[in-house]
Amino acid sequence: MFDKHFGDNSRTAQVEVQPFLRWFAGVDKKEVREQAREMMQKAAEAVPELKVWATTAQSAPWHCEGPYLADHVERILVGVMNEGSLCEIEEFAREKDLVLEIASLQNTLHKYRDFLLAFAVLHDAAKPVTLMFDAPEGFKGANEGFMVRHKEGMKLATEAEKVRYNKLYRAYVASHEEQSVVQNMIGFYQAYGIAAHYPGHESVGVMPAYTAERQAILQAFEVPPANAKLLTELIRYHIDVLGSFVGKVDKQKYEIMMARAGKAGLNVDVFLDLMLAVAYLDAVAGGVACIDGKAAAQTQLVINILRAEREACPKRHEERVRLAESTKKKMYKEALDKAGISGEAVFKLLHTPFGPERGVLMEQVWLAIRDKSYHLDVGEHSPELAKRIELAREILASYNEPV
Repeated sequence: MFDKHFGDNSRTAQVEVQPFLRWFAGVDKKEVREQAREMMQKAAEAVPELKVWATTAQSAPWHCEGPYLADHVERILVGVMNEGSLCEIEEFAREKDLVLEIASLQNTLHKYRDFLLAFAVLHDAAKPVTLMFDAPEGFKGANEGFMVRHKEGMKLATEAEKVRYNKLYRAYVASHEEQSVVQNMIGFYQAYGIAAHYPGHESVGVMPAYTAERQAILQAFEVPPANAKLLTELIRYHIDVLGSFVGKVDKQKYEIMMARAGKAGLNVDVFLDLMLAVAYLDAVAGGVACIDGKAAAQTQLVINILRAEREACPKRHEERVRLAESTKKKMYKEALDKAGISGEAVFKLLHTPFGPERGVLMEQVWLAIRDKSYHLDVGEHSPELAKRIELAREILASYNEPV
């Protein structure tokens, strides 16, 4: 009965949707930033070596959120702790068939909050020791000594190069004070062409030398030590995931990630949930990209991962559908019980005898709930029944469910 009257009503509560960058600016509140910085302070107290993120350079085209690694980490933490709803993001909302998947991502962000905080402060721990610079010929950066010739290959950034990069950037900002941080990052990159790279940092970051850091951060964020392996594997593959899905839907790569999780002895479903969450946090919430000279969000990455999941493991979507239907039925039943308009309550109120008339009556009740213009006449009990029907509507509206 619930399926018949409500199950095919796919309308959702009307919400105002915005492009991701505008949405993020709205949820990036002062108090959330302060919380993010508190989390970074907590991490730095547990692992003092992490403090170097405040001086580790980053650049366009992938990191226009600020000139240092700390800017990236802080923005990821805001992505974890804000109170915004992902369903209000335009790029996600227009993918109508992924509504349940986006809701699942939201749930993952809440359910694994502390774990994701630990990932945020640790996932790029090896960037400082793998930093390299280059700049194409013809750009100011090449003239400043940052050009890498193919025959030489890239080399680790020297202290002199780090200082020089910082001075050049600060000089550019000083002459463009009217611009935002993002505009300065893009403008500096377009003028100087200097890019920061961290080849292999994801692999370096899971080497034994970093084991103690992971243990300390898990303890600091009150994440059970049993999650160390899960955290390690997510760090190990986070760049591989970004590279595999940012530009395409790759069913085979998704299957590979499933196999890797299984081989590592992890709960595959939990790993896949968190794989999506950390990709969203790292590349979408945590970074502002530069595409064609403009600030952009890499929201397509999330969509591509979900499309690959649908092809590689459709059972995950089927399970979400099953759970959503079960939850919706429970909500409707609860609403009707609270409003005193369940079948049993209506039949008792109207003294309805057993027989086909009960089915007809409830059909009329469902109609009245869904359509305010439909007036149900049941004689002397009509006012009471109308009051209960209106209460049912209010309860369902409080659940953000259509009636």
